[in-house]
Amino acid sequence: MSRTAEFGTTLPKVLEEAPVLRLTDRFLLPHNLLPLQFSGRKRVQLLQSASKQGGWLAVAVAGDDSVLADSVSRAVCIARVEVCQPIESARVVVILRGVSRGYVLADFEGCSGGREADDGPPHWYARIEARPDFYARHPVIDRVHRAHELIALFRQLLSETIGVPFLYQFTMENLPLGELCDLMAPALVLDRSTRRELLAECDVDLRSDRVLELLRGQLRQLRAGRSIQISPPLFSAN
Repeated sequence: MSRTAEFGTTLPKVLEEAPVLRLTDRFLLPHNLLPLQFSGRKRVQLLQSASKQGGWLAVAVAGDDSVLADSVSRAVCIARVEVCQPIESARVVVILRGVSRGYVLADFEGCSGGREADDGPPHWYARIEARPDFYARHPVIDRVHRAHELIALFRQLLSETIGVPFLYQFTMENLPLGELCDLMAPALVLDRSTRRELLAECDVDLRSDRVLELLRGQLRQLRAGRSIQISPPLFSAN
């Protein structure tokens, strides 16, 4: 069983043995692009192999736990390797495209646990189920109104921090609510717990509740005089 993802790629319902990268200071959501640089022979080989074999891998948010104990810690972003460019014998630049949320069904023994001597994020292998956005048939919110509310707050936040509200003027109109939330979230100041929470939330209405709460909170902080930094994603898939 498979479904056709965006950009002409076909994402299997279950990835039987996919590499998983656990990132500490970056995170990836569907509909975004993430540029990264990796070093270390094993990690470079892993990424080069993934790019040749369909390009699928998963990206997780690093946490303090060493065991995947709950549904939030098992959430990943299934991504496709769009670019894999060696720059040295043991260093590579990649661009990952977030395609879908995923859930780790099983992780395999004998993986890196993340403590290689070389630089770069830890990785392991896992069996992963793709989990698309869920839209309740009878929503308790007006999704069109919610989207307009999110866009208005996001533009205010950008305008008051970096002075470029027009960046998203055209790209965010008429997007599905789930995609809209995923494009906004990486631009916000989020701790690891919140990143994992957003990555795990497949219910679009609940996700929009959380993003709305975060936008309001960061605007309040800004207007109260506390300095926060907001940066738009380096790349988006739109």
